[in-house]
Amino acid sequence: MTVDAEREDSPVIELPVTDLRRLLAGAERDLADFLRLAPTWTALHLPAHTTTVTAALHRALDVPAGLPSREGARSRSDEFDRFAGPKALRVPGGTGGDGTSMR
Repeated sequence: MTVDAEREDSPVIELPVTDLRRLLAGAERDLADFLRLAPTWTALHLPAHTTTVTAALHRALDVPAGLPSREGARSRSDEFDRFAGPKALRVPGGTGGDGTSMR
């Protein structure tokens, strides 16, 4: 993956296709979980706009319905903190000290 394809000196992240698919599927499940929780949050914090905000989120994120939830799965707090966001993207087999490969 190239960070900025229009620049010749842009960093490149080397990532096997199977890892990319796994990471994208995980992101899709996280978004689906977010969409399942959004109505409850909006009902508490924006009660007059719950339907509008929830519908807008569904349109913007366009996540397929019926994806399995991460609920009950092993903890992923080492990879993702639901409130702070990703801590780091570690690429297995990378050359960097933190597991990433950027050239």
